[in-house]
Amino acid sequence: MNIVITGDSFVEGVGGSSGGWAQMLADRTKELAVSIFGIGGQTSQDLMKRITGEIGSETAVVIISIGVNDSRIRPSLRRNEVPIDQFEDNVEKAICAVLEHGASCLVVGLKTVD
Repeated sequence: MNIVITGDSFVEGVGGSSGGWAQMLADRTKELAVSIFGIGGQTSQDLMKRITGEIGSETAVVIISIGVNDSRIRPSLRRNEVPIDQFEDNVEKAICAVLEHGASCLVVGLKTVD
């Protein structure tokens, strides 16, 4: 079974002592092929631009972890980086993109790196 984990720096493992939760999962599930596509600083808008390219024909499950950067406050904008309604729409579209590829989708809450 192929699993794709995608999202922001929490997925990438930035700041983690062991590569973060996604890498820990990959290390503990040797019988599964786990691909990790975490990119620091990314928002749900960035994820929408790349998610279909991360899903292969053999991908069975996609785990999405995104949102920390969406919620950061931009004083120059006087709002969050990505407004909540846009964030919700982006996540919904990402889930639909995964399902259209025939894979199952899990969306995890905001987790610390380790």
